[in-house]
Amino acid sequence: MLHENHRKFTTPVYQSRIKDVDELRERIKAAWEELDQRIINTAVRQWRTRLHACVKAKGDHIEHKLP
Repeated sequence: MLHENHRKFTTPVYQSRIKDVDELRERIKAAWEELDQRIINTAVRQWRTRLHACVKAKGDHIEHKLP
């Protein structure tokens, strides 16, 4: 479900080729800064609910490994 303030990135910079990793990093940072915090909060709540349901169904906890 998209938030009412959701919009596509239409700035020309997002439509051109990326030259190197530094430029990619800058574009990711710029895109992240444009995200509405409410969208992030909603996504976190949704995943928390889903993960809780998985744990409850298995009667255990979620294992994770750090690289």
